[in-house]
Amino acid sequence: MTQTLGDYHGKDPHRALLTVRRRTGAVLDRQRTCCRQAQDDARLLLGESGT
Repeated sequence: MTQTLGDYHGKDPHRALLTVRRRTGAVLDRQRTCCRQAQDDARLLLGESGT
């Protein structure tokens, strides 16, 4: 989509694409970290057996 809009407006979308990729990577890393933390917290609260 960024490439198409850049082409349409006659601009090189390369920098915008790099920014989108960098931000997406940061969000995914944050989600993985939060997921691991939630799993660790659940193990501590419920015990290893989950009961």
